[in-house]
Amino acid sequence: GLGFNEITGKKSVYKPEYVERSLYKLRALGFTAVNSWVLGGGSGYTYDENGLVTGLGDKFVEELTSLLESCRRTEMDLVPTILVHGWGSLFNYEYNGLSPYEIRLKYSRYYYDETARKAYINNGVKKVCEILSKYQDVIPIVNLTVENGTLTNDVENGMIYAEDGVSWKDFASLLNVLHETSKEYMPDIPTSVEDVGWDINGFKYNDLKVDIISPQKYES
Repeated sequence: GLGFNEITGKKSVYKPEYVERSLYKLRALGFTAVNSWVLGGGSGYTYDENGLVTGLGDKFVEELTSLLESCRRTEMDLVPTILVHGWGSLFNYEYNGLSPYEIRLKYSRYYYDETARKAYINNGVKKVCEILSKYQDVIPIVNLTVENGTLTNDVENGMIYAEDGVSWKDFASLLNVLHETSKEYMPDIPTSVEDVGWDINGFKYNDLKVDIISPQKYES
């Protein structure tokens, strides 16, 4: 994730010169695109006392813009990921006296709570898409989420991936709002989601408006 993290207090470690050097090297090796989890673990957003998204942090805007400019200079395409898998790896520890469960309840209610979702989309995701829309020449795809479905706990659908997860209906509705938001700013750029081989539940994708759905295979 880019920028500071108001939830955990983590500072940014983004180094523009290191990133650009890496992009040049990847380009020389023959790669034409890289993926970036631009909003990892709740970083980049600002929040109010109730955990609702109020906007984007200045540092995040600066670093996302820097990354996009570097991609343009190096002729390397960027596939930005808007929503990381699960609750985000930074939510596995206690912060500011809150347990991981309490952190998720406070800051990630946008999966199922209408008020939190409106704040998340209007004050956060739309502002991210507005920035991305200025660099459509280097964005071939907008990736909405990775490891799709890892936050679902839906017994009826046989999707029991997280003890404190949400229903597939809630998860799918959030992805559809993310798709619509991306299309509002970048109508000609396809959206995608990534699965991790759970094709036994392939029927679930009939609920999504996403343009590209692909199983992801990890090999060591």
